[in-house]
Amino acid sequence: MPLHFTPGLKLIAGPPSRAAARLERLAAGLALRGPVRMLVCGNRFDPYELAYIIAHRSGDYHEILDERITLARAETAHQWLSLLQHTPADGVPALVGDLLAPLHDEDLPVREADDLLFQGLRELRRVWAACPVVASAAPGPARSGLFAVLRRECATVRIC
Repeated sequence: MPLHFTPGLKLIAGPPSRAAARLERLAAGLALRGPVRMLVCGNRFDPYELAYIIAHRSGDYHEILDERITLARAETAHQWLSLLQHTPADGVPALVGDLLAPLHDEDLPVREADDLLFQGLRELRRVWAACPVVASAAPGPARSGLFAVLRRECATVRIC
């Protein structure tokens, strides 16, 4: 069954642990239907929990994990931008965990974080024009403006 989507970024907003759990459940559901791309930007992704969710729903969880889920991770802000730049707009749903986490690095100058956010949003627009894109994010205490900008870009925001 083809995945129906409307263009635009869908955001799961809330405490990182709750948003990560929602994204893992969504990833499992999508992986049962076809390929899914997971882009991990923070430290909240639990691959064991994802495997458990899929195993609970399907007996073929090894095949689903090996063949349907592509995982990529960015730890720094510049890796984050590179990850988004190299994400293909190929119709495969993309789930982005903790989207803003690399931009909250205290050693990253505010101006640079802002510039990277705008460049990253440009890349996300390219991807969401062809693929479903769902991201999780939470405002950072020192840089809440990043979250405000992201929220304005979103087609849908779900609070968890």
